[in-house]
Amino acid sequence: MGLPANAPADGAVILGARPERVMLHGGEGGLAARVDLIEPTGLGTVAHLELYGQSLKLFTTERPQIAAGDTVHIRIDPADIRLFDPNSGERLRAAHEAPI
Repeated sequence: MGLPANAPADGAVILGARPERVMLHGGEGGLAARVDLIEPTGLGTVAHLELYGQSLKLFTTERPQIAAGDTVHIRIDPADIRLFDPNSGERLRAAHEAPI
């Protein structure tokens, strides 16, 4: 995944992904994240994770057998990753993406 042309000159960006786009990846592989908190909801489960020192949430309609303190492996499809300018907070779009 390359940076959009309008990314800051220093290349610093904020990476974002919606919690429902973060997937548990069974077994080995994926990115290792630590579980900080599990929130069962009526519809599913929200897992609060720490990945490389950053907070991240995962939402699933399943009831995974994970607990605070566990290490899980996650996967995020590159198409679901969004980039933001750390100074303005504005979404950085690739040239082929239409503005919303």
